[in-house]
Amino acid sequence: MAKTFRHILIPIDFSEPSVRALDYAIEWGRQLDAHLTLLHVIQSLSNAGIDLMPSLPAQHVKTLEAELTRQLQRYLKRVEDAGVKGALVISHGAPFNETIKTVNERDIDLIMMGSHGRTGFSHMVLGSMAEKLVRLAPCPVLVVR
Repeated sequence: MAKTFRHILIPIDFSEPSVRALDYAIEWGRQLDAHLTLLHVIQSLSNAGIDLMPSLPAQHVKTLEAELTRQLQRYLKRVEDAGVKGALVISHGAPFNETIKTVNERDIDLIMMGSHGRTGFSHMVLGSMAEKLVRLAPCPVLVVR
């Protein structure tokens, strides 16, 4: 029996590949009558393995979250204007961990994400979020190039 994708997660980092994945997800959402959840993870420097700066004051974090929410609302509007149900999630932490947490908490059926297509040294140093999710996510992952 074929799997029906009713809830699709789209990690958004404001890059061109993530926006391209959103466009694909909107079309899938329309065709499958699926719900789309847009996820943005605020990664602290300490979560990136760098602990050079103290944590941002709470007011700066609130200001950052408000700006991110405003920007993400534009993407959510595109989803809703296409007749697709959608939601926003902003979380703090390591992007991979927060993505898996969101998948489990929100009963996600599919992750649809863009790939930066890094290779060589930059891939080795920066890692590949898409590759890690493809290998370890508890649901299917569709990577849009």
